[in-house]
Amino acid sequence: MPRIAVISDVHGNLAALEAVLERFRPLQPDALVAAGDFMGGPQVDAIVDIMRTLGPHAVSGNTDASLIDHYRGRAPEFERIAPKFAVARWAARHVSVGALQWLESLPEQRVVAIPATDAIRVVHGSPRSNREPLRPSTDAATLDAILADVPEPVLICGHTHVPMVLRLGRHLIVNPGAVSAPLDGQVGAQYALLTCKAGEWSAELSLVPYDAHPTREAYESSGLLEEGGPLARALLLAAETGVYLYDAFLAHAESVAREMGMSTEPFVPEEAWTAAEASFDWGRAGGRRNHG
Repeated sequence: MPRIAVISDVHGNLAALEAVLERFRPLQPDALVAAGDFMGGPQVDAIVDIMRTLGPHAVSGNTDASLIDHYRGRAPEFERIAPKFAVARWAARHVSVGALQWLESLPEQRVVAIPATDAIRVVHGSPRSNREPLRPSTDAATLDAILADVPEPVLICGHTHVPMVLRLGRHLIVNPGAVSAPLDGQVGAQYALLTCKAGEWSAELSLVPYDAHPTREAYESSGLLEEGGPLARALLLAAETGVYLYDAFLAHAESVAREMGMSTEPFVPEEAWTAAEASFDWGRAGGRRNHG
């Protein structure tokens, strides 16, 4: 039976990726699909080196596009100074030329054809945008409109960091979750395995535990944890605990700015950002740590 291993949202987390790939070895899948967002952590170059060796059917994610825009000087002016985009600016300064060129070579979507099976479409967010999330709660009219333009029976996506297998009519939508920082309360690295039996694809979602100590060490030794500020801290905590504080911190920062009489457009000023970091309840991420 043909089998496809599926990953998404690696976010520069080498330990998590290595754990998933080790799980794949005895499974011997016929292909590897990677649904984008390789950037977002301290080890993008190492991740890309592995990806280039494996030659996955990969697409670009929104954070990959952001890194490229910052590197090429195409990012909006406010993103070059706003605290919110410190992680992207750090990544653009530290990515190698080879890794950047590989990321630039990735399409936003692609079709994967395995012999004797139906083709599969791979995107990051949705076929319409790498920033559009697809969830079970997405309204039916939106899903119908999206799937009307997808002739393939299987759509693989990522972006939400929440695993999903959703069958709608003749379509199967699969989100493997996140290799780095699942947001459904699980701690570990998530992936999916697609199997084609009697001409029809099915999906199994899985999670593999790994030791996140090397991930924290990479965040600290690379300078990303310090230079990336509270959002880098939030990304690391999500990988360690499965608790997602990224959006919660952004909302808190905007609230602090308004309390200080500052505008939040086009971004939260640095003074308010610093005050927000000091007053934010980071303790809510005190769940089970992903330390093996």
